[in-house]
Amino acid sequence: MVEDYFISFDKLRLFYRYITSEGFRVCLVLVHGLGEHSGRYINFFQRFSGLGYSVYALDLRGHGRSQGRRGHIMAFSDYLKDIKLFMEFVGNMSKSKYYFMVSHSMGGLIAVRYAQEYGTQGETGLSGLIVSSPLLKIRVQVPKIKMLLGRAVSRFIPWLSMSNELDPAFLSHDTSVVHAYIQDPLVHTKVTARWFTEIIKSMRQSFENACNLTIPCLFLHAGDDHLADPEGTRSLFPLIASKDKELKVYEGFYHELFNEPRKEQVFSDIEGWLRRVIQS
Repeated sequence: MVEDYFISFDKLRLFYRYITSEGFRVCLVLVHGLGEHSGRYINFFQRFSGLGYSVYALDLRGHGRSQGRRGHIMAFSDYLKDIKLFMEFVGNMSKSKYYFMVSHSMGGLIAVRYAQEYGTQGETGLSGLIVSSPLLKIRVQVPKIKMLLGRAVSRFIPWLSMSNELDPAFLSHDTSVVHAYIQDPLVHTKVTARWFTEIIKSMRQSFENACNLTIPCLFLHAGDDHLADPEGTRSLFPLIASKDKELKVYEGFYHELFNEPRKEQVFSDIEGWLRRVIQS
């Protein structure tokens, strides 16, 4: 596995890692969730690079080994600009024929908005989108005082930090995954007031721009998700314009589908979907 940094539009150094496959010409680009980093997806790297796919992932700004204030953005478009530059960067390195974006949680929201805005553009236009437990509707009960405070100070003190209210116990039924998350020094639990208001706005925009999502889509959601409400995915799914779209809800699964004890079922579904889309 190769690890390095690239420079984004505002000169931040963003960390990335990848495994390439010379023969298959299919590239999977991973976008992780809130407070975590690409290093938590090593099982995905191993599983799909073993099938001959090239797999790339970056640490989002303010996450993992990338620069930036933890859990902060001034505008949601910062994430989209970073991803757009990363896709171009990946395209120059991989020279693949097919590009699929694989995303989780907040990364799912980023991927949906990216596909709506840029999904079919350029040499690295997406061949398809795979979204795991996307943050389209918040399930976590954020205290009202924090909701009011976040909105009030976003304009004047956008970097004010607060807890993300995420309970790690509901990430996975695998207690070793939960323990590793809690002990991980690259995981953070803070978000800022501006991050909060930008996320809320972007969730609304994902519905308003549903007709712009036209590429093949595989939506996956945990049926017992305590963090990202599966009703958000169920509500968006019929609105998207793609003629090739599929929704799978895994009943009894917690939020992190790729880290659940029965994750092999999820991986097999992704593998089958990729094979079908590539061959169609």
